[in-house]
Amino acid sequence: MIKVFQWISIGYYSIIYLKLFLFCFSTILLCELIMASELLEEFIAMTQQQPDESENEDENENEDESPPS
Repeated sequence: MIKVFQWISIGYYSIIYLKLFLFCFSTILLCELIMASELLEEFIAMTQQQPDESENEDENENEDESPPS
């Protein structure tokens, strides 16, 4: 009878530890997803700025090459 209670308590605590592990693991994954989405937003912002800068440089070069009147 005592062994039954021991197994029940072991099972109860193992379920608690499993829930705790899953909570910590899911929290870590959530943090990683948030960090990855922030990095993705920065990357998208950088890639969208680069063509604008190159177009401005091309326009500046064209203005410099125009003959003075």
